Amino acid sequence: MIKKIKSSLTLKIFLMMTLVLIIVGVIIYAIVMNVMPNNYKNVTLSNYTEEIKKLDKNLRVIGYRYEGDNLIIDIESTTNTGICPSCFKQSSRIHSRYIRQIKDLPIQEYKVILNLKTKIFFCKNKECKVKKFSEQFDFIETHSRMTKRLESQIIKTSKSMSARASKEVINNGLVKISDDTILRLLKKTIIKINKNEITKVCIDDFAIKKRLFRTLLD
Repeated sequence: MIKKIKSSLTLKIFLMMTLVLIIVGVIIYAIVMNVMPNNYKNVTLSNYTEEIKKLDKNLRVIGYRYEGDNLIIDIESTTNTGICPSCFKQSSRIHSRYIRQIKDLPIQEYKVILNLKTKIFFCKNKECKVKKFSEQFDFIETHSRMTKRLESQIIKTSKSMSARASKEVINNGLVKISDDTILRLLKKTIIKINKNEITKVCIDDFAIKKRLFRTLLD
């Protein structure tokens, strides 16, 4: 009789513990799904790979994660050779690797930051003055921290408004950026002007430094 009672109690305890674990699991799942961004539930690695391939077909997505309103995507190139920018000789001898952080166009409502694993190659040409060089990519300038397509979108947005006004628009929708960076991008851009559409001309003087003035025509 006592054995039957003990066996019945053991079974009840086991069932209660199982029920508690199921309830805890459901609660944790609900919390995680609510904390995660909505788009995360429906997005797979292949979705980001397709977007990254538009930059360079040789790029590969290693992983991704969310940090606030930023989407961090880790990428690297599948090629194992590089061209020396000095002598233009090909090299496959890798010295080391480093992470280059680059801003790109947003995906859905998330600002995108690319962590690009970049190779450093030895130059095998003994007559070359460059001993080591970094892997180069067509979708980004050598020392830039933004992709060309992001720069192009910033310039397109900023052409028709002031730097301060465009800064507000760009910071809310594209990327965190200063008005100085916007001006720098506009300065290196050739803007075509139709003279027949000009109705007013504004002339102003400004000081670069003490006793050094320039004239601005707008």
